[in-house]
Amino acid sequence: MFRILILAAVFTGPVAAAETVELKDIKMLIGGDKTSELAGYSESDNRLFFYINAEAVATYTAKEAGTYKLVLEMSCDPAKKEMANVKITVGDTVVEKSFDLTQAESKSYEFKVELKKGENKIKIEYLNDEYSENEFDRNLYLHSLKLDKK
Repeated sequence: MFRILILAAVFTGPVAAAETVELKDIKMLIGGDKTSELAGYSESDNRLFFYINAEAVATYTAKEAGTYKLVLEMSCDPAKKEMANVKITVGDTVVEKSFDLTQAESKSYEFKVELKKGENKIKIEYLNDEYSENEFDRNLYLHSLKLDKK
């Protein structure tokens, strides 16, 4: 008896790639409304730097409402055996009230977020800056911000 095995792949349409928010387009705030040379975008390093407690506010326009994966690639300069700590908010929803980076080197951290259709504000707040001249200086760096529809 002769048997034929047919293998089929089901294609459900184009696979959506994660969308990257340009770092240079992210607004940096200190104290709610000021900018400073101590927090901003470094073109030469292609990253945002937080040398003091500050907020990065990104605007993302979602084509549809739903659950998304927010991927933040971050690194830090630890101080006093502590990594950088951030708060992540999408719109009025706090996604992470207090999140500690797990290593100093650049690493991608994933968060599940709910986005509405249209414009969404994504805020990353650096919370635990600490500095002592010639002793230590804890800083945060944001290397990329990506969103992927789940």
